Amino acid sequence: MKVNCIVFLLSLFLGMATVDAQEGSRISGFVFDQSGEALSFSTVALYHQGDSTLARAEYTDTDGAFQLTGVNAGSYYLHLSYVGIPSMILRDIEVEPGRDLDMGEIVMNSEGMDLNEVVVTTTKPLIEVRADKTIFNVEASITAAGSDGWELLRKAPGVMIDNNDQIQIRGKSGVLIQIDGKNTYLTQEELANLLRSVDASDIERIEVITNPSARYEASGNSGIINIVMKVSKGLGTNGSLSLSGAYGKQYRAYSSLNLNHRAEKFNIYGSLGGGHSRWENGLNLYRLQNDRIFDQKQVQVGKSTPINTRLGMDLYIGPKHTIGFMGSLNTHIGDSDI
Repeated sequence: MKVNCIVFLLSLFLGMATVDAQEGSRISGFVFDQSGEALSFSTVALYHQGDSTLARAEYTDTDGAFQLTGVNAGSYYLHLSYVGIPSMILRDIEVEPGRDLDMGEIVMNSEGMDLNEVVVTTTKPLIEVRADKTIFNVEASITAAGSDGWELLRKAPGVMIDNNDQIQIRGKSGVLIQIDGKNTYLTQEELANLLRSVDASDIERIEVITNPSARYEASGNSGIINIVMKVSKGLGTNGSLSLSGAYGKQYRAYSSLNLNHRAEKFNIYGSLGGGHSRWENGLNLYRLQNDRIFDQKQVQVGKSTPINTRLGMDLYIGPKHTIGFMGSLNTHIGDSDI
């Protein structure tokens, strides 16, 4: 058994190592409208067929092309959305081990819309594409409940995590990780352990910046990931209690308490969370070499008991200036067997 303790922003850390992998197949395709025009920046979300949990999310490029990487073998369905066109669902998508899947050209149909009555609704999209960054809105995905921050980061558009916990954006390493706009100054291993102890319900959004400006330090010139935590903006005292659980091949349970007191000149907030889970990672290697087939399978099972707390204060010294202090203590107890 290994025990670690991370004091984020206070530079006190004792780490542990775990193993995760994001190896798998690739699902690709093109999205067009009825006139043959490419639907650029449309949202492509892949969900597990069995429990409808989010597996990966991406957006199409200017040519309407998309790629969903790191997809494990299994049954899925694809959800396509674009502003002004009804959403489209493609079901019964089967991914085989070690085989990529080409969906070809997908045409989104705009027919059948009733224009006699127009209802305007405002919902936050799962993915927002802006000039300087891509935003993965965690609150827009109800399937994020029950997962931790590390699992959530794997699903963010353009983000890849290898079996050594190395984070890449669009295939480029050297990514700068921030939390609430502040550099973490943690190693990849330390960051992985920190995010495993954070419940996804405490994260508001993940910002993926693929073209950082010159104001960012050189270590993040290949990309920046900013993880924005939830902070209440209403005046007065309020709080929330969340309980989540999941059961599949293994189980997961987590609970968290968030409290916030906001006045005109200051804001004090804090959170306390903890849980227990068992996890399972599978690795399938299949290759054909010199008329010989190598078929290797490995399953890693482990357990995790994260406990984390966060306490912070913001002082509003002017309409455009704020001084903030935040400290976080995270413990992660776990072990694994192969």
